[in-house]
Amino acid sequence: MTAQIVVATDGSATSSEAVRFGATLAKALGGRLTLLHVVPAEAGRLAPFMRETCPPRERRAAEALLRSAQGDAAEWGAQAAVRMAVGRPAEAILRVVREVRADMLVVGTRGRKGVARMFLGSVAEALAKVAPCPVAVVREFHQASTGIGPLLAPTDFSEGAADAARTAARLARRLGIRLVLLHILPEVVARRGDDPKATRRAELKLRREAENRLRAVIETLDLDSGQGESMLMTGVDVAGIVHVAQKIHAGCIVMGTRGLTGLPRVLLGSVTDQVLRQAPCPVLVVPPGAARDEGWWGEAAP
Repeated sequence: MTAQIVVATDGSATSSEAVRFGATLAKALGGRLTLLHVVPAEAGRLAPFMRETCPPRERRAAEALLRSAQGDAAEWGAQAAVRMAVGRPAEAILRVVREVRADMLVVGTRGRKGVARMFLGSVAEALAKVAPCPVAVVREFHQASTGIGPLLAPTDFSEGAADAARTAARLARRLGIRLVLLHILPEVVARRGDDPKATRRAELKLRREAENRLRAVIETLDLDSGQGESMLMTGVDVAGIVHVAQKIHAGCIVMGTRGLTGLPRVLLGSVTDQVLRQAPCPVLVVPPGAARDEGWWGEAAP
């Protein structure tokens, strides 16, 4: 089965980075790439027969933008189909994602009107909560010249984090790259009068338990020998995730949409929102259940 990747673009610098990321993935996976541009319009103001049409001037501008993006994708080794849609950005993007049965949607974090303020505003939140496939949010992309770098999967051992880890593992197998599973321990704060030795024992117990759980997760991911590794640190979730991503030169951070304590209960909650803003690499957001739908994720690399 061939991977279907959709990249939403508005011609901005950041959406160009999204095109580059999507093209690099499509080339590495042997997948099909579709570049999508949305001409914004209020659906309520359009008659049904007009909802896939737009004025000639806007159409020419959209076609020129898509041709340019198509050329950029070709430079990164991927042949891309192009689509233009008219309507509210989130609705139009989701409609195309469902039509082509996309395995992944790629968007930039900022843009002009059409795919405006992607993933840091109402459009982003709508896409993240209802997209039927993983959504890659591109902020910066430093691994373009060498392909996709190591994957980083933060985990709090929740089901949402487990979905993200399984998706990251399948992607790592397909791309033949390293996967780092990260857990961040909360700091044990000693209260006045507490025995320092007891506090230290509590810290060591938490660390041992986390190490065992990380080891157990790695063993379930069916990675090649040496392909998966775990990291454990104490500190603040967002700062820790960003620090490790920088340290290992991560090509992508893979996160679930639900968590317990370390990661957010709701996507675009405080931790995920801040990671999206601060991450030095793309962030792949995995919706509930996505990792349990094998699709092309379970196929052998082409």
